[in-house]
Amino acid sequence: MKLTTEDQARLEQLVGRACREQPALAAPRTLQARVFAALQQRAARPWWRRSFAYWPMAPRVVLVLACAGVARAMLEVTAWFNTNLGAVQLPVPVSRSLSWVQSARSLISLLDSTAGDVGATLLHRIPPLWLYGGIIGMLALYALLVGLGAAAYRTLHAPR
Repeated sequence: MKLTTEDQARLEQLVGRACREQPALAAPRTLQARVFAALQQRAARPWWRRSFAYWPMAPRVVLVLACAGVARAMLEVTAWFNTNLGAVQLPVPVSRSLSWVQSARSLISLLDSTAGDVGATLLHRIPPLWLYGGIIGMLALYALLVGLGAAAYRTLHAPR
């Protein structure tokens, strides 16, 4: 059935009036009570069970310093193992089971030196204008990707 523009306008007014006359929906009392209870429970949690941003300043500083200290200690232990692994005499079963570490270390060292040589050669062989153009091109493509993503998001999730 086709409606004329006048009939369609009257139908829209009738539906609009009927929608406006509907009472506002209220949340069930049980839901409201549960939400308020959850909010009170969250507010009553001690500071160490909250997000890091809500911690007092002193514990935050202590945690950051402790993490930095642990990271420093791990670097020291790693450096000590790198320099003293050959000097430490491990039991034969342990040294056999850790032989792959030496193989992996030599492989990584070989790959590192090869990549460094290839990279240095390429940097000296490629004209600087091409390098700058490539960097600018990659940045332009990245900006295009961000723009297309934003346009797709607005298209798919725009309010109707």
